Amino acid sequence: MLINKRLRFIFSTLIIFVFIMGVVNLFLLRFEAGDVYPVYSSLRSNPLGTRALYESFDNLDNIVAGRNYHPLSKIKSGKDTTFFYLGAKIFTSDSVCKDFLKSFEHIAKSGGRLVIAFFPVMKDPQKPLYKEKTPEDSEKSNLKEKKDNCREKDERFVSLAERWGISIGYDEKEEKSKRNTLKAEPGISELNDFVSWRTVKYFDDLADYWKTIYTFRGHPVIIERKFGKGTIVLSSDSYLFSNEALRGQRQTELLARFMGLNRKAVFDETHFGIYKNPGIVHFVKKYRFHWFVAGIALLAVMFVWKNSVCFVPPHEDGMEESKEGFASDKDYTQGLIGLLRRNIPKRDILKVCVEEWEKSIEHGRIVNPDKLARIKEVVERKETKGKKDHDPADGYKTINKFG
Repeated sequence: MLINKRLRFIFSTLIIFVFIMGVVNLFLLRFEAGDVYPVYSSLRSNPLGTRALYESFDNLDNIVAGRNYHPLSKIKSGKDTTFFYLGAKIFTSDSVCKDFLKSFEHIAKSGGRLVIAFFPVMKDPQKPLYKEKTPEDSEKSNLKEKKDNCREKDERFVSLAERWGISIGYDEKEEKSKRNTLKAEPGISELNDFVSWRTVKYFDDLADYWKTIYTFRGHPVIIERKFGKGTIVLSSDSYLFSNEALRGQRQTELLARFMGLNRKAVFDETHFGIYKNPGIVHFVKKYRFHWFVAGIALLAVMFVWKNSVCFVPPHEDGMEESKEGFASDKDYTQGLIGLLRRNIPKRDILKVCVEEWEKSIEHGRIVNPDKLARIKEVVERKETKGKKDHDPADGYKTINKFG
């Protein structure tokens, strides 16, 4: 019977261990594939990610690649750094959050090269699908126009055309040719192969300080400008940075142009919702407190062990007494008598009692003077007798006879 229990325990433990290992391996495979991360994230290794570009830069001897997990407002300087902001979805209309633009401008002003590639779209997100309008649709469109007007008046938002001198356009015309290639502007080297441009978004109403690098269907899609000590580069599509494009349609010259002459490449992950909040473990690793934490854990284990394990076995007599319990056959009166015997001699007990009784007279109690004199006389007479003849109980009885 005992052998069967052991076999069941071992078999159950083995099943649980195999199950846990399978779940862990499943999660590891998901993270290695990278499909748990958003599209165009540098942590994603499937065709829709940009991990291949990140690792390509990191493998170069003269370039150091890194990822940004902190808010853009906390970036102090972008000097000698190319900052990749891929798969951006914030530029969907002319009204853009002012804080985003301030952070972008700070990176460029401090000497960095800011590369913003927009998320590809196949239609204008603000243009509704064609259908017959109903009164409800008209009311909804009016409410939307009011919200847009309120948003434009909001101080937290600024006009992209006024701030950066560009506007976003959408070319939804259907082209018969499937080879929709990019066209380089004069003075710029042509692309070495066909590049798929998977968006209808383009840049319109460019200010004079913007330089067009490549066009698609006659519209600027990659533009560049000087800003402070650095530069800002905008691309209306992020596909050419993806793992799929690097595998089948690699454009090394164009990617090198995006990188520039800087020695650092930083891929932003915060706009995908990926943040890094350092906790206690981070600081333990940073300041090398491993042995300190291990020592505290060891002390805690020893403290629990000390209070839960008794190294000296209890005495058998003590165990029997503890089982029987402790109870005294004496009451509080006998305890008081024992206390008096240890502190007041036998021949002084009557005198002490009389003195305590006289103290109570001071609190307004009326006593016959003759009675008080006879009590003191009894006490003096008992004290003059020898030690053997002294009996406090006999003197107490004599005093009680006085009434």
